[in-house]
Amino acid sequence: LFAEDADSAKNSSPSNLNTKLKEFKAYYGEIAKKLEDLWLKQDATTNDDAMVEVTFGADGRVVGYKIIELGRDIKFNQKLDRFLKGLSEQNFSKSPDNKPHELNMRLSEIMKSN
Repeated sequence: LFAEDADSAKNSSPSNLNTKLKEFKAYYGEIAKKLEDLWLKQDATTNDDAMVEVTFGADGRVVGYKIIELGRDIKFNQKLDRFLKGLSEQNFSKSPDNKPHELNMRLSEIMKSN
C-alpha cells in the first residue's frame, strides 16, 4: 500500500481493508496484463529487457513513464521508446480510489531462433 493508503487503512475495519486490498490487486493485475499483452504483440528482435515505471491517471490514461533501466540493444530501446509513447493512446482500468498510481514492470523479449 502507498503511504496515503496506509493512513486511511488505519481508520478502516478489517473487512473494508480486505475489500480495498482485493480491489487494488485486481486493478494492478488488469493494467499489468494489458501492458504485457500490448508489449507481446510486437515482434521480438533481440534477447533483451528493460525496467519501466508507468504512471496512470485516475481516469485510466497513461500520464507519464520513466525508463528505469534501458536494454543493451539500440533497436530494442528504440522499440521500447515507441511502445511507451504509444501508451497514451490506450485506455486502462480506472483507479479504484480515484488517484493516480505507478506501476514498475520489466519488459522482456526473447527472440525465437529459426
